[in-house]
Amino acid sequence: MVARGRRHQERGQGSLELTGIIVTAAILVAAVIVATTTQSDRMGNTIASTICKIVTLGQGNCGDADTAARPPSDYLPSEPCVINGSGSSTSGQVGITFVKISASEGWLIEELGDGTFRLTRMTDLGVGGTVGIGFGATVTVDGDRIGVEAQAGASSSLVGKSGDVYIADSLEEAQEILSQKGTDETKDFWLGDDNPIRDGWDWAFGAGEHEQREPDEWYEAAGQSTEGSANATLLNGDAGATGQVESFLGTRYRSDGTSTEYFEASMEGELSAGVVVAGAGLQGAMGAIVEVDRDADGNPTAMRLVSSTMGDAYAYDDPSNKETPETTRTTIEIPLDTQEGRDLAARTMWAVGLPLNGVFPDVDSSAWAVPGFDAASVGRDLGEFARDHGKMWRETFTEDVSTNGFNITGKLGGELGGGAEWSDTSITTTGAEYYDGTGWVERPGCAA
Repeated sequence: MVARGRRHQERGQGSLELTGIIVTAAILVAAVIVATTTQSDRMGNTIASTICKIVTLGQGNCGDADTAARPPSDYLPSEPCVINGSGSSTSGQVGITFVKISASEGWLIEELGDGTFRLTRMTDLGVGGTVGIGFGATVTVDGDRIGVEAQAGASSSLVGKSGDVYIADSLEEAQEILSQKGTDETKDFWLGDDNPIRDGWDWAFGAGEHEQREPDEWYEAAGQSTEGSANATLLNGDAGATGQVESFLGTRYRSDGTSTEYFEASMEGELSAGVVVAGAGLQGAMGAIVEVDRDADGNPTAMRLVSSTMGDAYAYDDPSNKETPETTRTTIEIPLDTQEGRDLAARTMWAVGLPLNGVFPDVDSSAWAVPGFDAASVGRDLGEFARDHGKMWRETFTEDVSTNGFNITGKLGGELGGGAEWSDTSITTTGAEYYDGTGWVERPGCAA
């Protein structure tokens, strides 16, 4: 009994730690925003110094601005914005006694602000444990469940993610890459990847120019997903509550030899009730990402802290009238070409709650665990450093997901059954801003 209770406590502690990471990241980003909007003293000193130099013909002791002037281009975000996107995914899961196995694959094409299109092809695989009670046999049509269901359950899975990213000059080229990579994988399955039979087939019937194309970027990540739900459905009416917490540690690799290590955590929940033609509910989500870029030699070059939030209370009398909630994602990036930048990046990771694990071997963190060292001071320093040396931008977008599928499960302690879902996703950017040295301004060419 003691051991079982302790394991349960450790699982709960893990969820609490992830929640703390997500909330702390949001607090740090909020502190950065404050730092970029409370700079009147520095601006006043700069103006006074400039006037003094004019009236004294540059001969007076006027004092200089705190930081050297930066060209406008130095404030531009290092990543192109997403204007819109569309994608599709297929997923399935099966529960056998106390084991849950899930798998999904999908694709997403995004139009970027620099005129290119980004195709991402992704695959997820999860294995874990599940417990619950009840029975359900439902069909999901455009997000609404129809059938009979009364069950509650929880699961925790180890999940592996991988994907390939391709940059195309046009939407048509991105679609051609998607189609031809699918054809290539079909040939790999039946004929093999590199052998005389495959070569003969391609010689006789032809092969697309993108079939053997290498990705511009690829990623691998591993982590944990914990979720719980309680749902009741009777024919065409349903009510339910769901919650999910996920965390992943991964690396993105690029064809030029550079890479990005990242930690990602997210949590989301929803309360809902309705029938096929009407519904109401409350949903929300938060996420945090910490990224460290490395050059081809493995040296850290930049760190990014990303925070995203979404909250929405909704009610509709027709599914077509249901509004899609907005998500706001804010990114703070600082360079790591100085010891000051590396120290601050390490302090930021420490404040969020992430172990350094040798990310910054030249940083001594022993002096940080002292009274008075808190996230507020880190946020202030991060904001000032980002304002003077880094880059900051934020985007607001909607993500409309249409889901269809089926689920047949029985739960009595363990679970027996499974289901499948097919989802179509549409992403639209509704606003984009960046910090230009004086304040937050609209980012041109980023709205759909």
